[in-house]
Amino acid sequence: MNETLPVRPDPRRNILLVTVLINAFVVPFLVSSVNVGLPVIGSGLHIAASRLGWIISVYLISLLLVLVPFGRLADFTGPGRVFFAGGVIYTVGSLLCGFAFDFWSLLAFRVVQAAGAGMQLATGNALLVSSFPASERGKVLGLNVAVVYAGLAAGPFLGGWIVHILSWQALFFLNVPLGLTVSLLSFSFINMGARGPEDIRPAGFDLKGTVFYAIAVICLGLGLPIIIHPAGILLFCAGAAFFILLLRAPPGRAPAVIDLSLFRENRTFAFSSFAALINYGATYSLGFLLNLYLQYVKGLPPGHAGLVLVIQPVIQAVIAPVSGRLSDRHEPRLLATAGMALTALGLALLIGLTPSTPMSLIIGVMVILGIGFGLFSAPNTNAIMGSVTRNHLGSASALVSTMRLAGQLFSMAILILISSILMAGKPVIPENFPAFMASLRISFIIFAFLCCVGIYFSSARGVLHAPASGPGNPE
Repeated sequence: MNETLPVRPDPRRNILLVTVLINAFVVPFLVSSVNVGLPVIGSGLHIAASRLGWIISVYLISLLLVLVPFGRLADFTGPGRVFFAGGVIYTVGSLLCGFAFDFWSLLAFRVVQAAGAGMQLATGNALLVSSFPASERGKVLGLNVAVVYAGLAAGPFLGGWIVHILSWQALFFLNVPLGLTVSLLSFSFINMGARGPEDIRPAGFDLKGTVFYAIAVICLGLGLPIIIHPAGILLFCAGAAFFILLLRAPPGRAPAVIDLSLFRENRTFAFSSFAALINYGATYSLGFLLNLYLQYVKGLPPGHAGLVLVIQPVIQAVIAPVSGRLSDRHEPRLLATAGMALTALGLALLIGLTPSTPMSLIIGVMVILGIGFGLFSAPNTNAIMGSVTRNHLGSASALVSTMRLAGQLFSMAILILISSILMAGKPVIPENFPAFMASLRISFIIFAFLCCVGIYFSSARGVLHAPASGPGNPE
């Protein structure tokens, strides 16, 4: 049993909660709204359609680059400082993106923006867990998860109208006042997020490990989507090699950029993290696949397809705070495993999708998936953050986001690989519907199987007993 550390009571913690929640909405909102605005961005900056995907990929890869190093840094400097610096960088990056003048300048400014967003994502959960008592940990983490998915759900709708009424630049400029608000609030209440001076241990920074980690992320991120090509295989092997070097490197004077003891010695943390990776890997491509199915195969206009797809994140946003609060009183393992099982059921039901599948069944599946995601996300995050000690909160918070992003990249890689084999670059038109439906079925079979594997990791993670623990300290 780990030593239980007292929580420093602070009446201002609710303001910090609001600050983290604003940021939790803004970052995913911009991600999903930029996806909608890509065609307009491409037209405005004269970017070829084949290059538009890089605007998203570069952002995701850049997020992965900074999450783990800055999460580890927050373990020693306090999460509040890293969160505040990330807010400033994110705001500057958003402003620069609005002034982008060509494809390359937009990519460069997106890297700046992603660096700031990654610093905030790496420390948001750590701020919440270090500021609230264990009895409220699941509640605030559930609210955070709910707001993230509210941002993702609102992005396509509100972002589309912003681009239509104003311009694509407005997507980025509107983030500036929101980013300034988050920065000012976090600066005013930063001591609440950082640990006291007596808790901060001076330490060097694992520069070599960080370089290995960065090379591995870049190679894997670029190689996975083109894994069927020789260049993709070469990049993937190079990334895997650097990742192995990172894991096998002997400890130096500075603490390793990835604290492997969290995985070796903490079963709850390791299994919960693997469950998160599997869950996001099995579900991230779902919206993309169903959007194509609804618009091309079912013939729905984009607005109607969006209304169907928004059912899942809305239900998740409603369920997540409830499941998070329940995980404060009941085992997170049970709630998260039930959510993973419902997700597997929903994906299994989609295996039988045909052009004649009734919309009522699809809507029903969206409801099942929304409940499943909502039951899984907050309790699983509660289990991860509640299974570590206070001096590992930064690393744990960063790894929660890292698992999500890695799962998203893995999910898209699976989708691209299957589409490349079955569709071979063919457009989704009636004569190619059989190949498209076959790619859907194979994708859903793989994703449902992954969720079944995830059920094992979720159920076998061990017992947390959150109500009996201090923040960040399992029983």
